[in-house]
Amino acid sequence: MKIATALLLAVLAAGQKNDQAEVQLKAAMHKELVDGDLKGALEQYQKILASFGSNRAVGAKALVQIGQCYEKLGKSEARSAYERVLREFAEQQEPARVARETLAALGA
Repeated sequence: MKIATALLLAVLAAGQKNDQAEVQLKAAMHKELVDGDLKGALEQYQKILASFGSNRAVGAKALVQIGQCYEKLGKSEARSAYERVLREFAEQQEPARVARETLAALGA
């Protein structure tokens, strides 16, 4: 009984952490896409990556958004963000596809 309770609590905690990561990711995307605050969004994406990088889906999405922010700012760091997606999160299909296509368009 104690093991089942502990397992249930662990699952619930993991679910809450995943929800929190998604909420923070959406807030950063709002800052980027609606508010137009690219530098503020970059800071949020980097914090998300540091805090929730073990959530592979969220980490890959955050890196793609980091790359897009850098592109909009005309910064060369965009390429390294996309390369990192392919190097560290290649199993995340949609972010990896976006990274590959963008790198091809950038002339990688």
